[in-house]
Amino acid sequence: MARYDRWIWQRVDAADACQRWAMTLSGYNGGLGWVWRDQKLARAAGDDPERWWGHVAEHTHRAGWARRENRDYVDRILLRYTPQYVSAWGGRSPCYRF
Repeated sequence: MARYDRWIWQRVDAADACQRWAMTLSGYNGGLGWVWRDQKLARAAGDDPERWWGHVAEHTHRAGWARRENRDYVDRILLRYTPQYVSAWGGRSPCYRF
């Protein structure tokens, strides 16, 4: 899993580490090709293709259930579980401002 995440991380353009992790996790969960397609859709709609929340996450042609599962996966890992691990073990979340 860690190698695959790194492989995706190296292929995603994002505004900062938090946005990049979001796109990496989306790619891990649903495929990197979907991240790239969703970035193109965001750009075409005038949104920032390097920002996940409020931008890329709002655009996809996936089925409704697949969209929900993929977007919820990113939120669950970065906004729910990561802060719990950080508070227990120390360190800093890449999405500390959320």
